[in-house]
Amino acid sequence: MIKLHLISLLFPLIFGQATVVICQERDTTQLTAVLVVGHVENKTTGYITQMKSVARFFTQRGVKVYTFYDKNARWKDIDSLARECNFFVYSGHGSPVEKKYVPGMLCIDKMISSDQLKNEFQFTKNPLVIYKSACYAAGASETDISDIGFPEARRRILHYGTTHLDIGASGYYATNYDDTVVSFLHMFFEGKSLSHAFHENIVKGDYIEKEDVHPKYKDKSYGIISSPATGTCLMKMYCSKNKRYNIVKVPCFKSYDMAYMGNPNLTLQHIRR
Repeated sequence: MIKLHLISLLFPLIFGQATVVICQERDTTQLTAVLVVGHVENKTTGYITQMKSVARFFTQRGVKVYTFYDKNARWKDIDSLARECNFFVYSGHGSPVEKKYVPGMLCIDKMISSDQLKNEFQFTKNPLVIYKSACYAAGASETDISDIGFPEARRRILHYGTTHLDIGASGYYATNYDDTVVSFLHMFFEGKSLSHAFHENIVKGDYIEKEDVHPKYKDKSYGIISSPATGTCLMKMYCSKNKRYNIVKVPCFKSYDMAYMGNPNLTLQHIRR
């Protein structure tokens, strides 16, 4: 917001007119967003295309956007900007919850684990953190071959989301559905709360498995969505014989593809503070 200050009001006796001198103060309210896409093999181009839609959404609303895609997603460049951002959006590989030798929560030029984030990193402006199509972040993983069950989905989501709350995020939203990040942000920028935007983006036929008080942060909540087990799905299965992944058609099983965490009443106005 531009503030106008009246510096002086002069009344020259000769002309009988008032002269107004106006000083413009620098706008310090601009929000910033850091958008990151890790390398995801043959899906990288598609992930970047989707993230560019997110970038356009922010830019059209006056948000300053910093992008780090694929080979340009280097933690040394992202670190300082991410600390000061209002929105942090990541799309790329996830990894099992602190599985030995694969500790990546952010999989970019190197694995950034939850321990590394908690020990070395802190958000300063309490941003909204969004994960798009990152395994485990919303519950499901591409490597799942059957219904993992709600307890495991909850464990994964609480691990990912709580890590970000621990380092200063005000809210967390994770989705595996295309286009839901932009539609979620539309709702959020219209003034809807975190919980409201989450509910409005539930895909038809999906089910709210749980919405409850966060076990650690009692002023915050979490919500988890599951999709039904109907029809058949294409599944990437590892074949030990030829040592590669093959795409096979299998019966669908219940999946967990959307979640949120934070104060359910969180709005854009809280992010602007």
